[in-house]
Amino acid sequence: MVITAKDLRDSAGRIIKLVESGKEVTVTYRGKAAGRIIPIRHEVEVSSMAGDAAFGMWADNSEVSNVVSFVRDMRESRAYDY
Repeated sequence: MVITAKDLRDSAGRIIKLVESGKEVTVTYRGKAAGRIIPIRHEVEVSSMAGDAAFGMWADNSEVSNVVSFVRDMRESRAYDY
């Protein structure tokens, strides 16, 4: 699906719902493709990390039952002072 930047501004909620349903959206600005909005595929990300040595460093930690959730929670608590 191709939309303009104005369409994105005016109908962001509708566009997000389309992306959540699996559609990819190309955003144009002044007639040229400026970007693409694609759905996040968490299953692919996790399975591709499973063979990584750094991912396995949490395997023996008895305090962590779900590595993905644990790391995501750690990242959410970051605070940046600018």
